[in-house]
Amino acid sequence: MLLAVAGAEVAEWCDEEELEAVTQYTTYEELLCDPRVDAVYVGVCTRLRSAWCVRAAESGKHLLVEKPLARSAREAFEIVKACEEQGVLLMDVTAFVHHERSRNMVSALRDERHFGGPPTRCEASHSFAATRDFQQGTMDSVNNDDPLGVVGDLGWYCAKWGLLAFGADATPVSAQAKAVWWGMLSADDDGLDAVDVLEECPPIELTGTVDFGAHQTLQIHCSYNHAFRQRIEVSGYDTKLLTCDDFLYPTKIPGATFDVCTFASPPLRDLDSLVLKTAQTYVSHSTKDQTTSMIDAFADLVLNTTDSRRKKKQRFHAWARGALVTQVIVNALLESAKRDGRSVKAQMPSYPLVLENDDDDELIVPSQKTSRSQQKAAGGGSAKNNKKKKKTLNIKRKTTTTPREHHLSSSDGNASAGNDRVVVGQGPQRSSARIKKRARSDNNKLHSDFLEYS
Repeated sequence: MLLAVAGAEVAEWCDEEELEAVTQYTTYEELLCDPRVDAVYVGVCTRLRSAWCVRAAESGKHLLVEKPLARSAREAFEIVKACEEQGVLLMDVTAFVHHERSRNMVSALRDERHFGGPPTRCEASHSFAATRDFQQGTMDSVNNDDPLGVVGDLGWYCAKWGLLAFGADATPVSAQAKAVWWGMLSADDDGLDAVDVLEECPPIELTGTVDFGAHQTLQIHCSYNHAFRQRIEVSGYDTKLLTCDDFLYPTKIPGATFDVCTFASPPLRDLDSLVLKTAQTYVSHSTKDQTTSMIDAFADLVLNTTDSRRKKKQRFHAWARGALVTQVIVNALLESAKRDGRSVKAQMPSYPLVLENDDDDELIVPSQKTSRSQQKAAGGGSAKNNKKKKKTLNIKRKTTTTPREHHLSSSDGNASAGNDRVVVGQGPQRSSARIKKRARSDNNKLHSDFLEYS
């Protein structure tokens, strides 16, 4: 349930929609001080996003944030750091990740019976032919609001699919890209030279390659200059090829599909026919909107009271890392394009994952396995008994019919478009008496939470 909004434009939207029960604040600060608010949707422009995300995290609010996460990887890191220090969830608004078909595609890539081996190459393209007025608006906002242009918009989705294909623990190594800048099309009219174009104009088209090491490569094309496309293609060293022509916005609900093709090697000749490939089509019969699925996943993570604090923190970390890595990819591609296609090292910030240790939840590094006998010898007892001892979050969860209602506040009206019920919750309270232990993330083999759907 939408609980509160801030900002004049959003308040006008509430009046138009006759949302009388929604509290309307004149400033974001007033909204963040409301103790009834458990989570916020952050839809402000990219220039302001980092500061308000950090402020919201410091206020103990869980974050559902529009893409791109920030203007730079450094700003994105500050957001992630604030969220992990405060123990709140950070999730970027990338709805297709939560669609049932996306889960099925990832499962097919991980299953050697379907795909034959780990994927080594992913090609993702997303474009639409924008009007000149749209592109002019992109130009006008570059210095003030959204400086990443098409890369932070359409390119974000392509970069996210690279992580889905190669795994949530994949880390970009380097990037190369070429771009078309808005100023290249209007430099004569606006009196801009080449330097002005790079400094003052946003990219409206970009073609790039991201190296993940281990022979894994992501090829990206995003554009405001071409016909509408939303296609992915994932291949490996075997004869398998996974394709999807509508990965972002399914054209059929239910009935969203993807194909796994097997190519004959060498091609088979049958009389006068040459058999090149066979294709198997997978169909998703889910009728659930992917935006609703995203909001439900956000709420399930926040309101989860069955996991230990350590495991819940790991889940939060997996989502935050996914958003941070996507930001690193986007900024590396843009930097390479500004350097005329020279290879740019992807600077992935290294930071420790803060895990908490108390009497009810022993700190165990995920890569270390402990047998039940060892747990009993240490006085931990069985896992079943330990569950009884765990403290649950201090949340009053409403009992309602589907869809469930929970509290959300928004700084932008898009969070509650249509009839979607926004699911959010209240995070655990922190205590200064708790002992904090830090373990470097390189030594923690975190499971890929943002590829798992409950």
